[in-house]
Amino acid sequence: MSRALFWSLVLVTSVAACDDATPEGGDDSTIGQAGSGDPSTVEGPGDGDDVGSGTASTDTDAGTGTGATTVPEPISVDSLWQVEQREMTLDECNSSDWLDEQDLGTVELIGTRADGFVLLHDRGEEDCTFRSADGSDYTCTRRLYEDPKVIEDFGIDAMLINDVWVSGEVIDGEWLAMTTQVITTCDGDDCWLAALTAGGFPCASTIEVEAVPL
Repeated sequence: MSRALFWSLVLVTSVAACDDATPEGGDDSTIGQAGSGDPSTVEGPGDGDDVGSGTASTDTDAGTGTGATTVPEPISVDSLWQVEQREMTLDECNSSDWLDEQDLGTVELIGTRADGFVLLHDRGEEDCTFRSADGSDYTCTRRLYEDPKVIEDFGIDAMLINDVWVSGEVIDGEWLAMTTQVITTCDGDDCWLAALTAGGFPCASTIEVEAVPL
């Protein structure tokens, strides 16, 4: 066998071996193009440059989509509501008799900003903020309220201090619900006398109010 014929056979054998090693899917330039579809179908990292070059959606634009939180418009400014029902659903302070003696009264809503309002009622003023995008649920800033009722009525040194939290909802501008939760403590030398009536301090109470617009 001549030297030229020998090297020709070697070359043919090498080419055939390379052809057998080539994947059935074609050349390797197509590997990794799965990034152009659903990211859940990607089976491997590909060859580098094509990974992630597809149009798979991400959550980066969630703030501008249909599920984005919208700021509600202010509710009716200077709207006045008539209280139709008031009930003390929790009374650890034994104060339900005092509540029953009061007139039902009114509740006033004053729209002050796009996401909240001021709520005026017979026990004070609340600064409230909407909890839901549609402007129905609201919650108000907790506040401390000093009640001199015991001092005025009985002349003893016992200032009642109420930790007040109001929340509720406004439905279609036709119905208002307000829940007032109160934790009462006492400050003064005669608090032990007040505790004989209240049953001890601290004590908790909850008042539920329903009102309709005037």
